[in-house]
Amino acid sequence: MSNIKIHGFTPSTYVRSARIGALEVELDHELAPLEFRSETHRTLHPFMKMPVLTDGAATVYETLPILAYLEDVSSRTAFFPSNKADRLRNMTACSVLQDYVYEPVVHGEDDDSKSAAQYALDWAESWLGESNNLGGTHLAAADILFAPMLDHHLSSRDASDVLRHRPNLANWRKAMGERPSFKTSAP
Repeated sequence: MSNIKIHGFTPSTYVRSARIGALEVELDHELAPLEFRSETHRTLHPFMKMPVLTDGAATVYETLPILAYLEDVSSRTAFFPSNKADRLRNMTACSVLQDYVYEPVVHGEDDDSKSAAQYALDWAESWLGESNNLGGTHLAAADILFAPMLDHHLSSRDASDVLRHRPNLANWRKAMGERPSFKTSAP
């Protein structure tokens, strides 16, 4: 029986990424609701963000370290490629996703954010090229980070309109949508 708990809310894209990671490496986990902004929350994460993973005495916060932890405890190279070119591609994509893509794609509502979201989606289209993955030759952390972001974005828009002129992104989204981890983790 696993002691892994992922603390957070189901609709959170980052919580979903952590859950996808656990499912991809076939680690049982429990989704533990979080009393947001409580002292318990502060004890788990000093900046009161989510997700937070606990596993016995281990506490890991922030999505990328959580994915690294899941990879380590499962003894599977899954999210951080060992090939230098793929590792660099994955790290670059992860950085871009967290620093420039997340906010406009997940939270963008005003006209400037909508324009930034379009730019971010165009970046993803270009970055993918004809590749099946954002993070290299195999599913990587970048794919796991972006899938819930894009899914959230599409949940309030006409997906066919968003993806119509982005065939690489449409193919990637279709492939991600067929993964059991993506389906099981849906809010």
